[in-house]
Amino acid sequence: MKNYLSEHVLKNLLITAGIIITGYLLLVLVYCIPDNLLDKNVRISAEKLYKEGVYPDIYASGSFLDNFTDGACIAITINRKNDNPFYSAIDSYQSGSGKDGLTKFYQTVFESETITPKLHFSHSYMWDGFRIYLRPLLIRYPIQDIRVLCAWLVYALSFILCILILDHYKNFFAIIPFMCAFLFFNFQLEALSLLFFNDIFFMLLGSLLVIRFIKRGNNYYLDELFAAVGALVGFTSMLITPMLSVGFMLVCYLIFRNNNHDLKHDIYSIIKYSASWLTGYAVTTFTKVFLSSAFGLTLAGKGQVQHYSGGSLYNRLAMNYRVFMRLLITSRFKRDFMIITVLIFLAVLIYRKAYTRWKDSLPYLFIASYPVVWVFVMAGHSGHGWTYFNYSISIFAVLQVMFIMILQAGEKK
Repeated sequence: MKNYLSEHVLKNLLITAGIIITGYLLLVLVYCIPDNLLDKNVRISAEKLYKEGVYPDIYASGSFLDNFTDGACIAITINRKNDNPFYSAIDSYQSGSGKDGLTKFYQTVFESETITPKLHFSHSYMWDGFRIYLRPLLIRYPIQDIRVLCAWLVYALSFILCILILDHYKNFFAIIPFMCAFLFFNFQLEALSLLFFNDIFFMLLGSLLVIRFIKRGNNYYLDELFAAVGALVGFTSMLITPMLSVGFMLVCYLIFRNNNHDLKHDIYSIIKYSASWLTGYAVTTFTKVFLSSAFGLTLAGKGQVQHYSGGSLYNRLAMNYRVFMRLLITSRFKRDFMIITVLIFLAVLIYRKAYTRWKDSLPYLFIASYPVVWVFVMAGHSGHGWTYFNYSISIFAVLQVMFIMILQAGEKK
């Protein structure tokens, strides 16, 4: 334990600091872009989103475009108080009297001189690192094209991940756990929304990097990888579903790790990598809050942190119940498909007596509990319609261990 602290914790902190500094400098760079280069596509985007509405349904039940947040993202990206890029890099805010982020965005673009009262909503404690890619993209593309690009990236990364899992097991059914977790929550559609895309992108990219590190024998550097992904999620996101990255990365680690392992080592590794991810995420988040307060941009960060993590024991338990029950509010097809899939896995597992290998399931079940822990700790920020997306981790982990137990039992016959 002492060696781990001396070897990895300092590296994790240095990597996190490096990402924060690099991210800030990139934000400074993108705010050197003249505002007029973005104007045309910003106006097209505002008109398009406003016509769609705040939460337009997509064709699959339970899916929606988060135009509330997408409008806020673009408004935050184009708003600036002066031409100083060093100041604009960490001063992110919305203006307007509208009741939602989309209306404020529309007012910012088309009614900036007539808004009364012109209210100010600071997001500076977040820094909103997604502006690093959103501001340059708006030079060339409106929101419709940016959404296509986001979707294509998610399709490509998920396809590569499926190919790697298939190659690892040499079994077509090996991709069922991942695909069930991915499709049940319509991540292929939710990725059309900017901040859902951000978390899904790092979820997939982080998982692919874990696999690459293991295949190249670089397990020693997995701690730093988890810390880096945690810091990247913390820097670029707005606290939507940050846990997706660490959960999927851990399941992929268990899938591709060396088979010569034991239960204690697996649990230790899961805790260790989770701590590395949390170091990157938490240090980045608190650094942004502290610096935004220190420079007098906003004092809201401290209050938001207290609000997000606040609540009585009853409220935390009640919130967990509400988020879990949200899983049942979906299309009949998806619910039926998931139930049938689980029942088939259970039937085969019982038939092959794979349940005798129950100890193999403990590391996966440990990861499957992460969404419950997250909601318990972050009860103040878990009442949103997307919080239940975190349960994709549980579905992936539970179905994956059932598949592995069935596969191993079949090989022994």
